[in-house]
Amino acid sequence: MCQFFSAVLTKGHKVHALFGVNSHEDIIEILDLRERTVRGEPALVRCELEPPSSITLDFERWKFKCNQDILPSWYDETIARDAMVRYLQNAPTLTGEVGIVDGNYYFSTAKVRLMIGRSSILYMLPGAEVKEMHDYSYIGRMSSARVGLMYGSSCVGVMRGWSLIDCVSASAQVSAMADDSRIGTMIRKTSVGMMCQHAHIDIMTDDSSVHHLGDEADVQTMKGQSVIDLVSSQARIGMMEQHSIVKEFCDDATIELMCGHSQVLDMYGKAKVREVRDFAVVRSERKAA
Repeated sequence: MCQFFSAVLTKGHKVHALFGVNSHEDIIEILDLRERTVRGEPALVRCELEPPSSITLDFERWKFKCNQDILPSWYDETIARDAMVRYLQNAPTLTGEVGIVDGNYYFSTAKVRLMIGRSSILYMLPGAEVKEMHDYSYIGRMSSARVGLMYGSSCVGVMRGWSLIDCVSASAQVSAMADDSRIGTMIRKTSVGMMCQHAHIDIMTDDSSVHHLGDEADVQTMKGQSVIDLVSSQARIGMMEQHSIVKEFCDDATIELMCGHSQVLDMYGKAKVREVRDFAVVRSERKAA
């Protein structure tokens, strides 16, 4: 599977890459690169630079990989690695204090006031911050970073460490939050993917949907056609209304005040339910071994 950062090298170790694209085959197709010479020999090499678990802008510490068995005669691994490193060293990066971002950036250690348009940041490093995201702005991965307000169709991909989002609205999406991440105030057609460990969500409205909350997760005030699937140990959910559905709770789960056509299925351990109304279905059984 292709990883960030993926690129295709041609003769002279020229680096071909596309912002936000990690598939070698997509890069080859979009840039219309020739894979074979007239003699049938390889004309390019598929390469990657993979960041360490604790991402750093010291690209010399990134792991270099060549995803190809048959190589052209001009290929040299040391030169190829150096070319990849230089490419990232020259990649657009945000630093310091930044007012408005309206463009694409690979990395950010900056404190950004506002992201607008179709602006993107692929990696937010520890200490980085975005106060507001508007329109179709996008953040790929966050590590010990922070986002304040999200509006429009803005989206955050992966959040790790102490990452936090204060407000998400309109059609914004958040997925894959880990460690002590927290989300507050998601509005309208918002969606949260995976939240693990000490994650917390507060106030999701309209057509909000949450799938797979992790350890000790705490969700309060979901409205509209809310759906939660697979909540793990010590989770607590407060006030789900309208067409809410909750399935596959685990030990010590607690639900209070589900209304509308709500359903609660497969609650285990010390699970407790209060004020389930209308056509709701509740089942609290331990599955047979």
